[in-house]
Amino acid sequence: TLQDRLNQAGMNIPVDRFFLTFQIFPSILCLIVGVFMPPALILAAGIPFGANQLVKFKANHLMTKLLLLLPGALYLMTTALRAGHSFQSAMNLVVTEMPDPLSCEFRPLVNDAALGIPVKQSLQKLATQLNMPDIKMFAGSIIVQQEAGGNLAEIMDGLGNTIRARQQLKGQISALTAQSRMTGYLIGSMPFIVLGWLTFFNPEYIGIMYEHFYGQMALGVSAVMMITGFIVIQKIVTIDL
Repeated sequence: TLQDRLNQAGMNIPVDRFFLTFQIFPSILCLIVGVFMPPALILAAGIPFGANQLVKFKANHLMTKLLLLLPGALYLMTTALRAGHSFQSAMNLVVTEMPDPLSCEFRPLVNDAALGIPVKQSLQKLATQLNMPDIKMFAGSIIVQQEAGGNLAEIMDGLGNTIRARQQLKGQISALTAQSRMTGYLIGSMPFIVLGWLTFFNPEYIGIMYEHFYGQMALGVSAVMMITGFIVIQKIVTIDL
């Protein structure tokens, strides 16, 4: 949900306040200004989309950084467990030794354990909030081990190797599709760049698009089609592992 995205992005604000602050008020302001300056109408249509994309980008950035730190955290837990530490002690070591955002996301596990909350409940909450396959595998492995038994250190070691292999595969896919993605970004942004250039440097030529009703309709339909195409292309090139 959008609230989970806001939490992942480090923006601990309610969804309604996010809508009012970053979408509703700026869009209304651009609509009012658009009465006197028609180019502002484009901003009114693009602000809600841009705000959501900004939250998504920031959340993906932090979660990617967290996933890169996860194999090291699992190795640290494996070493601590083999040295005789308990699971709670190993988690506390991860929280104190690993940097943010991993330590920040894992700190509630240690706090819940200190309050007597079952580990299964805390892990399920963590997996639900982050909603990432690697975190779900981590939580599921510990829950199964606590219910069925087994060597937790060996499980953490195998899980760390699996996550490293997944990250290597993701890196290879990202490198192979980098050129195509950059081409898509460039082609998709060209209409907006050309429109902005003509608006500010040759307003007489493009002014009819803002002043005439059919021109405004054409701009609105074009913007919706471009944004829809961008979203569809992103879905196509995004490979979930």
